[in-house]
Amino acid sequence: MRKGILRVHSETSLVMKILGSITAIAPLLFLSLCLIATVLAEDFDSKTSTLSRLAGPDQSSGLIFQAALISLGILIQPLGFFLFSQSKNHVIGLALWFLVFVYGLGCFGTAIFRVGYTQTFLGFSEDSLHYLFARIAFLSLLVVIVVSPFSSRNQFFNGKWKIYSLTSGISILAFAAPFFLEGFGVELWWGILGLLQRAFVVITMAWVFLVAIKFQQSFSEQ
Repeated sequence: MRKGILRVHSETSLVMKILGSITAIAPLLFLSLCLIATVLAEDFDSKTSTLSRLAGPDQSSGLIFQAALISLGILIQPLGFFLFSQSKNHVIGLALWFLVFVYGLGCFGTAIFRVGYTQTFLGFSEDSLHYLFARIAFLSLLVVIVVSPFSSRNQFFNGKWKIYSLTSGISILAFAAPFFLEGFGVELWWGILGLLQRAFVVITMAWVFLVAIKFQQSFSEQ
């Protein structure tokens, strides 16, 4: 009986470690594909142009960037289950899991609806739908980054992790602020929007990668 329990526990830990590996691969694959798409892009200025422009009508590397978004939306999904399993409140845990799922949907929408295209869907232009899904994805994962360390069991996210997550969230908001102020006609740092976006994307992907590694280490210790 005891051997059977240990075997089940071992198999469960193995599955969890595999899911952790998948989650850790998600940001690495996304950034790698974005880099490849950028290298292959024609007349593309990373300083002023956002990543979305990689799938614009004047680029031939659009499929690579779309693949980057779709793969990220799929591979990041185990993160939601991990955060739920470590949450001290099941309601908040389910909310975090749902937000990770919404982030995946946001990635899909951002990939499907491309920037610079004027086709309409249900009265909305493809370009506007692209930005809508991009903002949904951005906000959902930002909430996950800031809230999850404070809603988890203390033994998993310690004080340093809470400070790191809060600092990451503030930094992401600071770098992304010009994109939201744009809607009010405020064009701050317009000439470096591409760099600002890449900064908060890297911060976000780093958080996902490090949390995935932490989950792996946790199950290895168990």
